[in-house]
Amino acid sequence: MAAMFDDAMDTILFDFAALLETRVGHDVWTTEDSVRYTLFAAMLRNMVEAHEVIQEFPHRLLGGEKRVDTWMPDFHGKDVAVEFKYDPDSRSGATLNETQRAGAVFEDLRRLQLLSDDAVCYFVYVTMKGMDRHFHNRHRELYGLVQGESFEIRRSYFADKPRTFMGKVDGVFEATVTCVVNQRFLDHNLRVYNIAKA
Repeated sequence: MAAMFDDAMDTILFDFAALLETRVGHDVWTTEDSVRYTLFAAMLRNMVEAHEVIQEFPHRLLGGEKRVDTWMPDFHGKDVAVEFKYDPDSRSGATLNETQRAGAVFEDLRRLQLLSDDAVCYFVYVTMKGMDRHFHNRHRELYGLVQGESFEIRRSYFADKPRTFMGKVDGVFEATVTCVVNQRFLDHNLRVYNIAKA
């Protein structure tokens, strides 16, 4: 069963990467929702029925108003949670707070590790030049992972992070992050990580 799940998810995720590359290659206006719907299209192309996918799922472990971007219950015997983050460069040329954006990425990782006892969790991260440079300079141990490599986030990782970063993370956490997809196309970079408790 586990091998069937892994094969099915790999097929979906690599088809998603190909679809996203096509989208970027056609210079189509892209938002985080566009990225999410591109994954949904890959799911539909690979034997997932539309009614099997829930957007904005109110998972009990997140409480309050927080939702899981995409939830797929009982996919080959496992629940799947996916969070998305799209960090484009400023279209107006304005300076963006890259440290805060990085903190928001780690908050998504924190939320996913909370769910990892109940589900297989994926983080889909698409960047352009600005955040690509920031992550290469400040979080290379995570961002530089190639397919199949893992990084252990420990509580100590957060010890020297600036306030603007930590202001976006709702508490320190530990997690194992494994790279599933690492691709670059034109001015975009795609990372898909599997997130589990450390």
